[in-house]
Amino acid sequence: MSSNIFIKLPNSENMSLGARLRLFAEKKYGRSGAINKLAEDLKIKAPSLYVYLKDESKPGTELLLKLNELGCDLSWLLKGKYAESPEEMFKTTFKYKPKENTYEKRIKELEEENQKLKKKLAVYEKAGKYFNQAKEMDKKNRSK
Repeated sequence: MSSNIFIKLPNSENMSLGARLRLFAEKKYGRSGAINKLAEDLKIKAPSLYVYLKDESKPGTELLLKLNELGCDLSWLLKGKYAESPEEMFKTTFKYKPKENTYEKRIKELEEENQKLKKKLAVYEKAGKYFNQAKEMDKKNRSK
């Protein structure tokens, strides 16, 4: 899997990270089946790769390292241009922060909503219990 040769690609600062990732795949594997081949080499499923290609999420450190091993220059991928010095490459790489995965974010939101609903349900169950107790007491008082 490891490749010491970087694939030279044109500066593309006006392109999104997803578009640059697609360009890298096509340059490395050719146009036909490039995405599937890249996903296979990254050891992920093609639909998972499309999340990055559509710019719905940014790749994390592990995926970036795999891309780097495949010959993708990380400065180019992250900024659209090659670093002019090791210091610039270092700054680019460490400034990069992956956007929170939208699916993970939504799952977190739903879990929080679920907890709130559980609390509300507990309140309603308690109120229902008190209501039934009051109803039973009222029934007993009427029968006396």
